[in-house]
Amino acid sequence: MSNIPLTIVRCSQVSRGGGREGRSKGGRRRRRIFSGQSIWPCSCSHCKPYQSQYHVCRSFLTSSWTKDFANFCDWYAHLLRKSPTGTIHFHVLGNIVTSNLENVEYMFKTRFDNYPKGKPFTVLLGDLLGRGIFNVDGDMWRFQRKMASLELGSVTVRYHALEVVTAEIQSRLIPLMASVTGNDSDAGILDMQDVFRRFSFDNICKFSFGLDPGCLEPSLPISKFADAFDLASKLSAERAMTSSPVFWKIKRFFNVGSEKQLKEAVRIIDDQAKEVIKQRREKGYVAKNDLLSRQRRGREREEGKIVISIPWSHTCVNMLATSAT
Repeated sequence: MSNIPLTIVRCSQVSRGGGREGRSKGGRRRRRIFSGQSIWPCSCSHCKPYQSQYHVCRSFLTSSWTKDFANFCDWYAHLLRKSPTGTIHFHVLGNIVTSNLENVEYMFKTRFDNYPKGKPFTVLLGDLLGRGIFNVDGDMWRFQRKMASLELGSVTVRYHALEVVTAEIQSRLIPLMASVTGNDSDAGILDMQDVFRRFSFDNICKFSFGLDPGCLEPSLPISKFADAFDLASKLSAERAMTSSPVFWKIKRFFNVGSEKQLKEAVRIIDDQAKEVIKQRREKGYVAKNDLLSRQRRGREREEGKIVISIPWSHTCVNMLATSAT
């Protein structure tokens, strides 16, 4: 799959103010969104003027797209490439998906205030991300973004990030790549996607809160923590693929199927995050440059006068979420 910048927005968000309306020749109202680019909608019975795109919703509901594509993202990329505006409308999901750079800039820069994540999105990821920066809007988001910007803009933090990445490359990535060079056996084959996933996870953990999971060791060990995070991310995203949130909410209520797996994975992540915080408190935060230590030192200086309280387990998980991007 080629690298296509992809952004999803709920249809209800468009109606709150980001779009423009026009009229077709027959007098029927036609919705235009973002920077004026017309959308390429699917066409269910609710979208009769666009009968040629009925197959998009039908393919989703019947899962017939799986005959030609290995995963959902490949199918999205195919549809976006076919769209003349780089934007598609999934009426059955209530989503608009765009790869149009003008639309992306309009949403994330020009009129960012018009496109909050909204409750449907935050409910999907709430079990995993809680009230972290990737799953909140309004004042809570602005507060966390301000805190993150202050830290990430520091020269000390940037130098620390460079040290972490350099050490990971020199001590693990290069030796691992060298160990399979010239080896024609199956043992000399590396899954590069898995290698770079491990590389990212190690770096994010060390940079964010001083934990070294060692995922990129020569033996490529299985990390219970990393696997739990990947599984929780996958199952949380799959909630959005159901035709109605009622289905996954029923499974969550009865604690069965994928929702039972998600609950267990989130428990493992939360336990690990809390253990990391406990260990750091015991050892102290002095002379440490990871984000967790720096933010904790900053809060201690303010003597508990923080207006907005955010569970630190959620903060750690949201830091980890960046490794998936």
